[in-house]
Formats: sequence, C-alpha cells, structure tokens
Amino acid sequence: MTPRSTTVSFTISRALLLLGVVGLLGGVPAPALGFVIYIANQGSGEIGAYDSSGATINPALVTLGAGNPFDVATSGTDLFFGSSSQSVGNYTFVGGAVDPVLITGLNAVQGLAVSGSNLFIVDLVDQKVLEYTTAGVLVNPDLITVAPGSYPQGIAISGNDVYITNYIAGTVGEYTTSGATINPNLITGLSNPSNIAILGSDMFVSSTGSGIVGEYTTSGVPVNPTLITGLNNPTGIIAQGSDLYIASYGLNTISEYTTGGALLNPALITGLNNPEGITAVVPEPSAWPLLAGAAASLFLVSRRRAGRAA
Repeated sequence: MTPRSTTVSFTISRALLLLGVVGLLGGVPAPALGFVIYIANQGSGEIGAYDSSGATINPALVTLGAGNPFDVATSGTDLFFGSSSQSVGNYTFVGGAVDPVLITGLNAVQGLAVSGSNLFIVDLVDQKVLEYTTAGVLVNPDLITVAPGSYPQGIAISGNDVYITNYIAGTVGEYTTSGATINPNLITGLSNPSNIAILGSDMFVSSTGSGIVGEYTTSGVPVNPTLITGLNNPTGIIAQGSDLYIASYGLNTISEYTTGGALLNPALITGLNNPEGITAVVPEPSAWPLLAGAAASLFLVSRRRAGRAA
C-alpha cells in the first residue's frame, strides 16, 4: 500500500495542477478540471473524496463514527448520505457539517437520490421509498411501496422516472417521481441487483450475486445483460462521460470501464473499506480551491504526525 504521506503529497501536486497554478506560473493554459468522486465506505463509516484520475483528495472527508453510510447523493454543493444510525446527514462538498442528522426516525436507509429540491430515500426494511425536500421537510412517507419480500436497495432518477433495484426479488421497477407505478418488473431475472447508473437512454445495473453489470434501455430492453462480468460484489455504480465507475465491496476498490464494457483500470481507487454508494460531481471552477485547501490541510496534518513519530 502506498504510504499515506506519499499519497497526500501527490494529491497536493494534483490539486495544484487542477487549479491551474502551473499554468499561472508558467504561462501555459491550465488543464481541464475533471470531476470529484465521493464514496460511502460502509466498513469505516467514512465518506471519501477522490479526483477523476483516482488521486486522493481526502479519504475521510466526512467521518460518521458509529454510523455506517450505505449511499451518498449530491445536490449543488451539498452531500447527503444515509447511514445505519437511521438518519440522513447533510454536509458540504468539502466536508463541512450542515446538519449531520437532517432526517431522523428512519429504519434502514439503503439508497438515496436527489431530483430538483427533493430527496428520495430507499428504506430496505420498510420496503418503500420516502420523499423529503433537501431541507429535510417530509413530503411523502410512503411515496413508493414495493412488493413484500422484494427489499429495495438502489435508486436512480431520470427525468420524471424513478428506477429501483429489488435485491431479493432480482428485479428493477419503474415508477414516476409522484409515486405512480409504471412497471414494477421492468427488468427481471437479476441476481441481487444493487445499484443503477443512467446515461441518456441507457441503464447499467450492478448485481452483487452474479458479479455482473448489465446494460438495458430505460424502457427495460436488454442491450447486453452481461456487459461486464467477473466482478467481486459490485455495489455502487456511476456513469460519467463514456466511462463507468464501479465499487467493489469485496476488493475495496473502484474500477473503471468504458460504457462499452472495456476495462480501463481494475483498481482506479484502492484502500477502501467496504464501499457501497458512489457518486460524482463536476465542481464549478471556483470550487476547486476549497477542495485543494482540504487536501492541503490533510497534507499538513500528515506531516505533523510524521514529524512526531520520527
């Protein structure tokens, strides 16, 4: 494993590069900024932040202590995550606490999705989807209820449509954001489907039971049900540009593939602790200095610890 100080040193160099400092000093154009990947580590109770190359920004951007995060979602500059403490917390994209217990009294928060100013929460045990505003105001405690024994887990929203994976039933159901049922069995025959990524009219579904990511249209038509195989407990999945990023619960990694299924990097991000949910954000250019500042703070702490240990 790469020493922490080496990793953080590289992070600072990467952050400065992303900020265009090299360009400012050398008179050359600054490179593209890329995006930030946020990962919910269920095992360690932490939300980590990484850049699109896999470099570490902060592996413990948010530390929940006793809570174990199962999913993470974003809205503007806000992060939302559901944890085993039966709550949903709200932090800024650089890890500042907005409201660590924004929503309480939940049962088993498994999936999160944001659409506009509304937050959709999958409750695995109560087997339903609840709707709140992003400010934490309850809109509908029973927006969507799935069939008993289905155990909903992942959720994705595209336009006015809500897609939900049913872990035990092996299905993906389709609903509207107002709670109307379109097709509770849009996709069937899956093996413990975990999460969904949507890109245009394509839907990618990760199945932990089979170690497969399958590709379908948002209408449920199979494109390639075995697009990617041989994965180790694939959980969270996101699509960015022409690439897929897949969390491996078993290997504690994030792997990168093309949306056509070609392997780009089997271990883009390593050293995780049972990663579950994953999301990505393209920050505004003005936001990168804050992220770089967070990385710089992490670097200074690491240097101080190393100095004390010497």
